[in-house]
Amino acid sequence: MVKTSWQRGNGLFGKRRVLGGTALAASLLVGWHGPVHAGSAFDRLPKPPSAATVERLAEVERSLPLDDREDFDFAARGFIAPPLDPQIRNASGEVVRDLTGYGLYAGSRPASVNPSLWRQAQVMGRPGLYQVTPSVFQVRGMDLANMTVILGKTGYILVDPLMATEAAAAALKLVRARLGDRPVTGIILTHSHPDHYGGTAGVLTEAQLRDHSVPVLAPGGFSAAALSENVVAGPAMSRRNNFMFGMYLPFGAQGAVSYGLGPAFKGGLAKGTISFVPPTEEISEDGARRTIDGVDIEFMITPDAEAPSELMFHLPGMRVLCGAEILTATIHNVQTLRGAPARDARKWAEYIDVAMKRFGDRTDALVTSHFWPRFGQAKIGDYLRHYRNAYAFMHDQTARLMNDGYTPTEIAERMALPADQSRHWYNRENYGTLRHNSKGIYDRYLGWFDANPSNLDPLPPEQSAPRYVEAMGGHDRAMKIAAAAVDGGEYRWAAELLKQIVFADPARQDGRYLLADAYEQLGYQAESATWRNFYLTGAQELRSGAPTTAYDVSGDFLQSLPLTAVLDVLATRIDPARIVGQSVEIGLRDGRQAELVTIEDGVLTHRAITPKDAPRARVSGDTRAIVAMLLGKPVAASTVAQVEGDRAAVELLRGALASPIPNFNIVTP
Repeated sequence: MVKTSWQRGNGLFGKRRVLGGTALAASLLVGWHGPVHAGSAFDRLPKPPSAATVERLAEVERSLPLDDREDFDFAARGFIAPPLDPQIRNASGEVVRDLTGYGLYAGSRPASVNPSLWRQAQVMGRPGLYQVTPSVFQVRGMDLANMTVILGKTGYILVDPLMATEAAAAALKLVRARLGDRPVTGIILTHSHPDHYGGTAGVLTEAQLRDHSVPVLAPGGFSAAALSENVVAGPAMSRRNNFMFGMYLPFGAQGAVSYGLGPAFKGGLAKGTISFVPPTEEISEDGARRTIDGVDIEFMITPDAEAPSELMFHLPGMRVLCGAEILTATIHNVQTLRGAPARDARKWAEYIDVAMKRFGDRTDALVTSHFWPRFGQAKIGDYLRHYRNAYAFMHDQTARLMNDGYTPTEIAERMALPADQSRHWYNRENYGTLRHNSKGIYDRYLGWFDANPSNLDPLPPEQSAPRYVEAMGGHDRAMKIAAAAVDGGEYRWAAELLKQIVFADPARQDGRYLLADAYEQLGYQAESATWRNFYLTGAQELRSGAPTTAYDVSGDFLQSLPLTAVLDVLATRIDPARIVGQSVEIGLRDGRQAELVTIEDGVLTHRAITPKDAPRARVSGDTRAIVAMLLGKPVAASTVAQVEGDRAAVELLRGALASPIPNFNIVTP
């Protein structure tokens, strides 16, 4: 029998073991070729899973309750029909959602995918229209989120009409083809993330969009939260989204297989039109009741947990609870990798507890904004209790260890659910992770600083990395140490070393390629889809560079906002170096609002204009035209903004606005 030594890829175990039997057979099947860097052979080619990765994932597989098939049964229940077309296209004929890759999940697990993550992708791997109850349906698998459909007296009430308008329109077309050609009579947006509201314009007619005749209900603070999370930080968030959702990864066993909240699409998530339709009503009162198209709805307001603005709701006449994204089939994020304020894990647990007590004995079916439904009062009750306990555990144990003096990294190493909790599939880490959640909880209480004085004012990587490499004996010596770590399966440690090597001398390809190899193995091992996508995207960019195209999560959101909100965003794009020693006052009027804009000391401020104000220039037009003029974007001649007075003042403002860098470096300096 051939034998070789390996080390656990997570770096927590120092003992060497012997690879043999099943692990060896699996490694041969995937083409494992021994230590890939023997003789310093560094190249940009993707690598298959190493022996250490194969054995690590085999060990994970042995620990999982794979005989528990309840989720498969829940996910298959009520299936009506697949999508009308597995390729969803935009008006130009470009494919924006390609569902043809779902056949991947019918096969056996690839050795390059964590078995827990593979199982989750399999459960979600059948897109189409499903019946949940006689009056509640869902379209699943046609975008990142679900679109829930409630039958009203005359039409359809749509919940969370997806992220892309094209996908939402295709989902509604499927509903009408199978359930009848009824109008949309109401929309509920459960929270302020674009995968739940971006498709709204795709399910409303031009007349409905214009006259606001369809009620669009959202939680209190929805518009402000959407602005804060998706526009002010939109460019940076979009870039990080590239990593988190593997926007440019190839679809398949060595690339994207899941988004954590939904199965991955062939061709990725980076295409499609994201719209913003302002709500006709924002509901802030917990327990508020509304009737839409004859359907009674009871709302539960849940801010500052999964989203800054969110609600759950109950359909008392149908005995259905909608858990929005407070309830999912995986551990969620307390602090998401794409970037957002740390969420409140304590409130998250409390909201679940309230929902359990308020609606538990009145609920026979549970639907959520992602994943599959749950059925039966007892099973739903068990789920709510154990899912609540997971968030309470993360919060309480982080606080306990924090108060014992442990740092975020130390707490993360110690954070694990009790065995009887982690055996529940919904408490697995297919999206969020306990390690990162504990860091988010720490950050919410104490901020980023771990209290070690050396971290008060650390050197930036470009300055510290060359010194680390020098301390290791120079580039060649550091590479030998790193290559040994990679070949030994110590990928976390290898990544630490190689990060220094790459930032010390990014032009040296050997360090970039070896770091890509380490990231790749960490990606294969990851149970979390977002971790996998981050690692594999990092490897991809080290080998091939950043993408030349950019995915903008904000879409045309900016031009749809009130003028005051637009100005809040533009204030964050002022480059002080472009307007040194200069000041300007301009009046802007969009027909609804008139604002005096002042730039002074490199800061843009604004307030309502008064009759006493005498700005050097005045600009009028609709918001879209004003934004287009200031940002230099094309606009129809009929909507061009009009300028009166000193045009030089307007040019001064335009010149001070810097365009965000869409594909800034992440894995290299």
